[in-house]
Amino acid sequence: MQPITILSLLGAALVLSLICLGLYTRRSAANAFSAGYDHGHSDARQQLVERIRMIEGDLEAQRATETNLRAAHRLDRDAIMRDCDERVAAYARRSLTRDDLTTLRIIDKQLAVAAKTYLNLNLTEQAQHLATASLKLAQLIQQLDAALPPADDILAFAATVQPNGKSWLVYGPPRCGKTTNAKAIAQALGLTEIVDDWQPGMPAPTTKALVLTNHDGPTTPFYRRVLSYEQAMSLVASKAKQPEAA
Repeated sequence: MQPITILSLLGAALVLSLICLGLYTRRSAANAFSAGYDHGHSDARQQLVERIRMIEGDLEAQRATETNLRAAHRLDRDAIMRDCDERVAAYARRSLTRDDLTTLRIIDKQLAVAAKTYLNLNLTEQAQHLATASLKLAQLIQQLDAALPPADDILAFAATVQPNGKSWLVYGPPRCGKTTNAKAIAQALGLTEIVDDWQPGMPAPTTKALVLTNHDGPTTPFYRRVLSYEQAMSLVASKAKQPEAA
């Protein structure tokens, strides 16, 4: 062969080798890129799955917290309702006093004003309902006024009781002074025992005892033998003046 032909063949072989090498390199790079993409996609997918699981766990915890809060709210609500029922029942059991009578008179006046307001607004039906309620309340007030003894009468009655007779109830708000002055009140009523912080439904001595309560008003079993703290202190003051008058 001629040298030129040999060189041409060698050159062609070299060029072909370079082309094959380039194709191989490119294919290897493509395969590596594809493998890297697959690995990256798998890692990203795994991270996303873990993130979703974390969010699901947070949501489950939030649902559990909400359920617990709802249950606690129901328990608190039920406790409040029971307390209200007990207070209403205790209030319903107590005897009415002249303080209650004053409150009823105020309510009657408010009903009358409301009825007049509705009438001025041409709300005839509502005005008629309030007028009827006011009339019934006025009748009830009249009946109570006739049944309850005047405040002066109860003080006069208390001033004449015999020592160690039937028990008396003295009521007033907390820290009004009834506990501090309990001994003086008991002495004015001729009583030797003191029962403090009494509540409706609790047992109480029927004789010889001064019974103190924060409950809003008197209740059974005391019936007539009931004084507000102000009335009791008025009795104490009148008793204190008797030796001087003698």
